[in-house]
Amino acid sequence: MVETGEDRDPDDAERIASSHRPVKDGWQRTIEDTAAMAANREDKGFQTLTVPAGDTAPEPPHAGEDDRWGISFVVPGNKADRLAEFHRTCEFEDVGVYQAAGNGQVFLVVELVDPEDSVAVFLAGHYEMRHAPDLVRTATEEGVMFVHAQTLDGTHLASVRHDDPYDFFPDPDEFLAYET
Repeated sequence: MVETGEDRDPDDAERIASSHRPVKDGWQRTIEDTAAMAANREDKGFQTLTVPAGDTAPEPPHAGEDDRWGISFVVPGNKADRLAEFHRTCEFEDVGVYQAAGNGQVFLVVELVDPEDSVAVFLAGHYEMRHAPDLVRTATEEGVMFVHAQTLDGTHLASVRHDDPYDFFPDPDEFLAYET
């Protein structure tokens, strides 16, 4: 979420400056891990698609124009058509969530697997924990989590349900501590 003008907290500049290197390093490790996971699936005969998101955001129910909620990944244009095609033709029965959190940041990879068609899609992203408390509360209360993929202009590409929100938020209290 981009903050400008009056929305900007006076401490944002300091927070951004101090977190730049850890974020860059964490994102680089996430990309490397995603490539390794995809290579492992390819070695097993899977078609893979890796999608390093242009942006990733926790999206609580009241955030948008509809009731959609979950983790949203903004998919680069060069990956959008292939992701949309896989979503139309595949049954993503397995959803794996891999993440690391620290210094107020979450780096994650969501793996969508269709074992029958041997397809695996890897969505990689990161976001600030301070944007997640409302989503954490909703997901843990509902006992379900959603993953959404869209283009920068908001075109919906895919949505997948995951039945264990604790895979995304293993320690909900850590996220809720960022509540304002």
